[in-house]
This record gives sequence, structure tokens and C-alpha cells, in this order.
Amino acid sequence: MMKRFANLLAVFILSVNCISAQNLTRWVNPFIGTGAVQSSLSGNNYPGATVPFGMVQLSPDTREAPDWAQASGYDYNDSIIYGFSHTRLSGTGASDFIDILLFPTMSDKRKSSFTHQNEQARSGVFLALLALRTMPIAPSAAAKDS
Repeated sequence: MMKRFANLLAVFILSVNCISAQNLTRWVNPFIGTGAVQSSLSGNNYPGATVPFGMVQLSPDTREAPDWAQASGYDYNDSIIYGFSHTRLSGTGASDFIDILLFPTMSDKRKSSFTHQNEQARSGVFLALLALRTMPIAPSAAAKDS
């Protein structure tokens, strides 16, 4: 009887923890560390879609060729998106990966302006409305695909 009660208690505690952990992601701001503040260095982070141990890190590139100051490929202070890379490093200070760049278009345009009012990021999803498009771009990531 005591063993059964302990098992039920453990299941209850685990289920409550799982439910409350899902709700905590609403407090996360993926834009922290994505841009320099008052002429300082950026945190070299990207706001794009990623999941722990995921195969891709889909995020916008606001630089054609990132350097050490914007190694993540995204800087919050920029207003142009050149495309969306599938792999990247975060917070390293060295630009690496940032490959498989795709830009959603039906013309020969290779970049688009955007505003932060039309940009959102949350766990697993990045959403932006590019000036060239009438519908939003929403790359997402899962543990095994994008």
C-alpha cells in the first residue's frame, strides 16, 4: 500500500512539474543578447527557432557576412533580413556555421527590410513580416526536423 502511494505521489509531482515547466517559456525573451546596447558589444545570440538537441537553428541573418561583433548572424539594431540560415552557434564570438541560407521569394530579390513591430520570437518559432511579402515568414524547429 505504501509503495503504491509513493508511486502515485511521484507521478503526480512529475505531471505538475511538466505542466508548470511548459508555462515558464512565456517569460523567456529570445531577443536578449541579440544586439549591442549603447555602442557596446552584442551578446552574439540569435532569436530564431531552436529546440534543445535539435538538428537545426533556424534564424534570420541581418548581415551578409557576419564578423566577430555579430557572430550569430543577427543583430537587433539592423533592419534588413538577407535570409534564414539553418545552422549556427550562439554566444561564441566567432561566426561559424551560418550555412544553408534560404530567402523566401518569387523574384530576384535577395533581401528585405523588416520592423521589430512585425517580428516575434518564442520557444521553437521565429515570426517576421518582411516588407517584400504580404504573409509572415515563420520558420520553426523540432527535435528532428524543421
